[in-house]
Amino acid sequence: MLHQRQGRLRDALDHCLQACELIRKTSDTVQLARALNALGWCQALLGKHREALVHREEALRLQRGQADPPAEAGTWDSLGYIHRHLGDFVHSASCYQRAVDLNHALGDRPCEADALDALGDTRGARHLRQPRPPGRRHGQEQALSLSFNL
Repeated sequence: MLHQRQGRLRDALDHCLQACELIRKTSDTVQLARALNALGWCQALLGKHREALVHREEALRLQRGQADPPAEAGTWDSLGYIHRHLGDFVHSASCYQRAVDLNHALGDRPCEADALDALGDTRGARHLRQPRPPGRRHGQEQALSLSFNL
């Protein structure tokens, strides 16, 4: 998504909406899931978390019927991001854990490390009033360990 990389999120959003509209006219659920993921991510980056959640969850429903575990792992990771920004830290942590588990099973250590780091941050955000949030340090230590082994 060139527009996204160039900081032109509104243009990216418009193109994602057009892509979804066109792909819905076909029976290509793989491409529709990818387009919905891109749309949801643009919406999340623009702070439209409720809309992003709807599109990412629809993509996940489509992905479950497909053999595309890397895409499903990415969707779980993004759902964790969205739920965290909506303040639902418990659901966010659950989504990040699913992303960690799928990435681990796939052997994708960089994505596993990223998801572990986000999981640690989410657990920390949930317990901001505690001096040492439980779970945060452990997740970040695992992420750091994976990063060193890449």
